[in-house]
Amino acid sequence: MTINGVGPTPTVPETQPARLKLDIVIVGAGLGGLALAIALARRGHAVRILEQAPQLGEV
Repeated sequence: MTINGVGPTPTVPETQPARLKLDIVIVGAGLGGLALAIALARRGHAVRILEQAPQLGEV
């Protein structure tokens, strides 16, 4: 447990590469869309993000 930045550093599970590489389109560049894009790209997928707003981020 970490309280006020003091404590053990949480570990991030290692990401296994995907067996099948996919071309993925994510609609929406909010926090969830961007987090998903990062996770999928780390697994080796080709990711494209579509956003209607002129700037990225939450509404």
